[in-house]
Amino acid sequence: MKKLFLLTISMITLVTLSSCIIETPPTTTIKEIDYTIERYLQIVDGTSYEIDALTVEKDPLGTFKKILIEYDGFYLNEEISNHIFVVDESLEVVKLYYDRLPYQISFYLSSGLYETQTFLFGQDVIFPNLSQVTGWKNRMDEVVNGVQIVSRDDRFYAIEEDQTAINFEGYYAFLNDVEMALWYETLQEIIQSYTYVSYGDARDILQDSDEDPNNQDNVLLIYNRDSVLSTWDAGVTWNREHVWPRSKLPNSTAEADLHLLRASDPVLNSTRGNLSFVDGSGEARIIGSGWFPGEEDRGDVARIVFYVLMMWETNINLIGNLDTFLKWHEEDPVDDFERQRNQVIYAYQRNRNPFIDYPELVSIFYPTTPQNITFVFNTITSISYREKHAQYHVHAFL
Repeated sequence: MKKLFLLTISMITLVTLSSCIIETPPTTTIKEIDYTIERYLQIVDGTSYEIDALTVEKDPLGTFKKILIEYDGFYLNEEISNHIFVVDESLEVVKLYYDRLPYQISFYLSSGLYETQTFLFGQDVIFPNLSQVTGWKNRMDEVVNGVQIVSRDDRFYAIEEDQTAINFEGYYAFLNDVEMALWYETLQEIIQSYTYVSYGDARDILQDSDEDPNNQDNVLLIYNRDSVLSTWDAGVTWNREHVWPRSKLPNSTAEADLHLLRASDPVLNSTRGNLSFVDGSGEARIIGSGWFPGEEDRGDVARIVFYVLMMWETNINLIGNLDTFLKWHEEDPVDDFERQRNQVIYAYQRNRNPFIDYPELVSIFYPTTPQNITFVFNTITSISYREKHAQYHVHAFL
C-alpha cells in the first residue's frame, strides 16, 4: 500500500512539471533581396551618360538605404538618381547618375582679365582666338604645350605680340616716346588742346568736311548717304545732327565740336531725336527704343562715339552699348570720306579723331569685356585739362 502511494505521488509530480515547460517558437527567417546598382558618368561633352560600373547588392526586405558613392571630379545628380530607397520585393535596379564638376578657367591679357569660361571636369581647355596672342602660359609661368585637361579652377596668361609697333606720325608723333599704358591719357591731352569753333560756324564748315567725294557742290548726309546741295538754306535741305545727342553732352561747349556733328536729312534727324544707338541691319530706322544708323554709317558712328568718350570724358552708357560699337567698328572700317572729314575738321578745330587715323587703337584701348575697361567710360570726371588747355577762339570766315 505504501508503494502504491509513492508511485501515485511520483506520477502527479511528473505531470505537474511537464505542464510548466515553455515551448520555443520556430525561428523566423528575414527575406533578403538581390538588386543591382548601376553607376553612370556624364560624358565629356556633357550631353549624356555612359555606364561606369555595375554591382550586385543584397539587403534584408524593408531596409532603408541611402547610397552616396563619391567620384573625383563628379558629383551625384540627386534629381535623377534613385539613391534613397527602401528595399522591397519589386526592387531590381538602382541607377546613380554622376555629373562632371564645373570649373572656372580664366584668361588674362596684359591689360587684365579677358574672360572667364566654365568647363566641365575632363574637358579640353579651349583658348580664346585672339589675333595679338601668340601663345599662353599657365600659373607656373610655363608655356602651354599640347592639350590642357580641366581638373580644377585654373588661369592662363596670354603671350602677346608687341602692340607698340605703331609708328605714329605728324600730329601723333609724340606718342612714339610714350609707353603704351599712357597712350590714352596722352591722346586726351593732345586732342583736348583744340581751337573752339562756334555751333553757328559749323553750318559753313560742314559744307567742306562732309563734301561728297564725287560732287564738290554737295554734302553726304548721315543715316541715308544722300548727296544733296551743300549750300545752307536755313536747314531745309540738310541740318546739323549731333551724333552724340546734344541733351546727353556734358556742357554747351561740347555741342559745337565738329567731330560729333554731321550733315543730316532734317526728317531723319528729327526721327532719331536723342535715341541711343542699337544694333540692327539694313537702313537707318528706329528699332525698339533705340536708333540704328544704317549699315553704311555704323562704323562712322562708332568712331565718333570713341572720340567723344576720350574728348569729353563722358559715359558710353548714355548713348548705347560698348559691344555694339566695337562690332560696328570692325564691320564698317574707315573709308576715304571719314579721312577727308577728319582732315578738314583739323584745319578748323586743330584736333583730330585718333580712331580714324589709327583704327587699331580701338582694340588696344578696349581689348576686354566692359567690366575690365571701366577706367575708360564709367567715370564722369571734371574737364580740368580741357579747361586749362583749350583755346577758345572763334573762327572768322571770309
